[in-house]
Amino acid sequence: MPVLSAFTGTPLAALPVSLPADARTAVERAREVHPQWRAIPLTHRLTILRTLGRRLSSQRCGITPAVVHGCGLGPEDAAADHRIATRLVTAYARTADKHLREHRRHFWFRADTRHLSPRPTAPSAVVSYVDAARPLASLVEGALPAMACGSTVITRVDAATVVVALRTASLARKAGLPGRVWQFTAAPGPGEAAQLDAVLAEHADARAPQCCACDGTAATASASGLLVVRHDAAVPPAARAAVGACFARAGRHCAGTTIVAVHDDKWPGFLPAFQRATMRETARMAVHSAIPPPMAAWADAWADTAITAGARPVLGAPGQFAKSTRGTWEPLVLAAPSWRETPFGPRPAGRPPRGPVALVIRYTAWSDVLHLARYTNRHLGIFTRTKAAQLLPQFAALPASDIRLNAAPRSGLLPLQTLRGLG
Repeated sequence: MPVLSAFTGTPLAALPVSLPADARTAVERAREVHPQWRAIPLTHRLTILRTLGRRLSSQRCGITPAVVHGCGLGPEDAAADHRIATRLVTAYARTADKHLREHRRHFWFRADTRHLSPRPTAPSAVVSYVDAARPLASLVEGALPAMACGSTVITRVDAATVVVALRTASLARKAGLPGRVWQFTAAPGPGEAAQLDAVLAEHADARAPQCCACDGTAATASASGLLVVRHDAAVPPAARAAVGACFARAGRHCAGTTIVAVHDDKWPGFLPAFQRATMRETARMAVHSAIPPPMAAWADAWADTAITAGARPVLGAPGQFAKSTRGTWEPLVLAAPSWRETPFGPRPAGRPPRGPVALVIRYTAWSDVLHLARYTNRHLGIFTRTKAAQLLPQFAALPASDIRLNAAPRSGLLPLQTLRGLG
């Protein structure tokens, strides 16, 4: 499997490809080593994780180039991903220590459950995945909590994320992680990845709780996030947060926002503020994150559909992403009036993509926001002074489950959510 630089196309390495039989073998090896790994005391497992966190923090210069050239993240986005991953390692170790000890104490002191094992029943072989838009964070999010609970992990990687994963695993080995506790299967393309995923789903015991998975294609990626600016919101912080939500990491992370809904009262002030904040961010960024070709084509096609339906470009040139050189694109901002005044139809110009394009929509009725939330993913940001207890129940039947007030949508799961998802 050739590993190429996402910016220059230069060959970086050649690594072996995993076949479906290799995936079955990895699961068998994971089950063989699981009893020994589970028998290791919790304190020792957490010590390994803490040591890995320190090594990951100190080896930034060795990890960041793999994130930049392998996954196509710009220098600032790569540094942010490394910073988030380092914090996650510490947070997982601290939360796992508290959560697992409380779990044992709960079962040990209850008279009617003394016959049960004091240890939580974590699965033996767990499968995790890596998102090229947040490689280190998703790698840590999928593997480390499962290993802290006593599970063994098989991580499926691709040509973009394999170098990052192997360098992180090397640091884990140096931190004291035994062999075969963390294994990898590598796929060169979407077809081979689908075969490996099918085998791993059939033979492994569980899938690690992770945030939205994405391989950069329109067929398998979930829709983008949504940002809402209500009538009682503060415009300057909302405009600054929208820039990062829409264009950070080329907008291709799972919390990347394509649709920004702005109340009619805030429309005159928000759109100019958003344009100015976007231009300042573009001038500050020396190198953007690269856009995968499938994602670029998806963003261009969706923008053309939105313009045909009535949206107007206010910043950037439509149709630029597929033609642009890696890391040299410009953000595209489209503006549209209310759905009730434009021929968008029942869906907002098709499924919104993940990519550096933002459609700012003016709305008057709150029902329009709930309509838009039907076509976005679980990540939602709302800028408002209204109490959460009044707003959150209205999204109960919609995809939005990760809702943040007065902040942009953010990728990832909380450490306690991950540990509880593992049982």
